[in-house]
Amino acid sequence: DCAGASTLAPVRVNTTDFNDVDPAIAAQDGQVIVAWGTDNGEQPSNLSLRYRRMRSSGEFLDAEDRILPNEGNAWMPSLSAGEGGTWHLAGVRAGETEFRIFETTIDADGDTGALFAPEPEGPGTQLGPALLVRDGARWLAWGQEENVRLASADGIETLPGLAPSLGWGPNGPLLGWTDGLQVAVRDLNRDVTTRFSEPNKQ
Repeated sequence: DCAGASTLAPVRVNTTDFNDVDPAIAAQDGQVIVAWGTDNGEQPSNLSLRYRRMRSSGEFLDAEDRILPNEGNAWMPSLSAGEGGTWHLAGVRAGETEFRIFETTIDADGDTGALFAPEPEGPGTQLGPALLVRDGARWLAWGQEENVRLASADGIETLPGLAPSLGWGPNGPLLGWTDGLQVAVRDLNRDVTTRFSEPNKQ
């Protein structure tokens, strides 16, 4: 809870014995969803995204893992709550020549919508998505080569740096990332960037 006390004992979410990594979690209105990457060892399409929903009481809404439909490999999930018991899921999948970011929705029954990419195939591997949906607005960030890409209603912006993350602050959406040897946080509504560490001047 908000005081830091545990309200639910640790519970196993996955129902398979594959190699499961990179979990992501989101919550809304007494429900929780967990997504993760699975390596079943059956190459070449051995990587998949799985997810499972539960109530905050620990009761599962899905009897077993649900697999995100996708041809080829998919991994690196990021989750955000939508509206009315829906969810938004971003991840990485193998494109024609590069790894590409994708996004989809999960409805109140746990079924996924169509997968779509924030931008078409192009040069540069895309990795490490971060997704935030709030009050009908959406932000999706990812790493591409030596840059951070941010997609929103304003278009797609490129920033120098790596490892983006998204969160909600007092003034609205926040984008965090590493810029060289600095950690940067940008208030996206006010377009103000704060740096929390000094670069190595040696």
